[in-house]
Amino acid sequence: MAPLVLHRDEPPAPQWTFASCVSSEAPKSPLYAACFARGTNLFATAGGRRVFVYEVHDVTSVVHAVQAFVDEDVGEDFYTACFAGDLLCVAGNRALIKVLDVGTGNLTAVMTGHGGHIYELAVHPLDPELLFSCSKDESLGLWSIDEQRRIVIFAGDQGHRDAVLSLDVTDGWMVSGGMDNTVRVWALDDVVTNAVADCRAKKADYRACFVQFPAFITRRVHSDYVDCVRWLGEFIVSKSVEGRVMLWQPDKRRRADAVCVVNQYEYDDTGFWFVHFGLTWNGDTMAVCGKQGVIYIFDVDSGELLGTVTHPRLKDTVRQILFSDDGKSMVAIECPTDKAGMVWSWRLQP
Repeated sequence: MAPLVLHRDEPPAPQWTFASCVSSEAPKSPLYAACFARGTNLFATAGGRRVFVYEVHDVTSVVHAVQAFVDEDVGEDFYTACFAGDLLCVAGNRALIKVLDVGTGNLTAVMTGHGGHIYELAVHPLDPELLFSCSKDESLGLWSIDEQRRIVIFAGDQGHRDAVLSLDVTDGWMVSGGMDNTVRVWALDDVVTNAVADCRAKKADYRACFVQFPAFITRRVHSDYVDCVRWLGEFIVSKSVEGRVMLWQPDKRRRADAVCVVNQYEYDDTGFWFVHFGLTWNGDTMAVCGKQGVIYIFDVDSGELLGTVTHPRLKDTVRQILFSDDGKSMVAIECPTDKAGMVWSWRLQP
């Protein structure tokens, strides 16, 4: 008699159901970025000279527009957006950071200092008055929104050697990636504390200080542009244009630029750069777009591909994917080359 073999039933892969698709209603207007306002159902998109604020329904995940901003500069092209409390910060090819009051619809500040395109913005996780930026001018910046000025410049001797495409900030640390194929980790604690205190004390007499030496630099993770980096606890998640996302951490015990790779997530890459993956807030699920609008969903811990999400009308590059706080709504920003940008949403089924 054949031995009895017991098979443990694996839990079914999560199912994402299409919820809605909304056009930006601006002919040939691209969409490059999106961001949720933490603790709310609101998210913003940026592209061209337009910024939209949407609300996603907390039960159906259907998306509808609630507000729109159109910049008076017809040459503006926004690449990034970031909520800072009740304010929305946007930036792009004009190298200007524009601060919008979502409640009133007013432009409250314009901050200057970068010498090239601004590719990404991020707020400090503990103080939304502090804004970080990265730019084509090979630098990163720390800005005081209250004082409307840049207070720290991360560049110089050991800074990036080409455009900086992505950054993320956690309590005490910043990670950045760029066109020089490197990932750099910067210590923030003393820098932020001292710069904020000096800026508030000296006001108009304050001059931004330079930080020229990251705590860690490596070229061992990627061999091409690093266009998206995110913190996941003490680990770093990063991607290039190689068809895989990497989960890793620095391992300076072995050598100065050594890394310990924990996991990698392979997919059919678009071949385009400036494509951002999305992580759920608890860090258990990741989504990234591949060719022809196919979205790949991964389990972060195991590295397993949980499935793909497609739609017959979703055929162009998805520049960014993001999840609602509860992880039940997924939003994708499609950037066609010949028509208006599209905002897609799906609902996670129980």
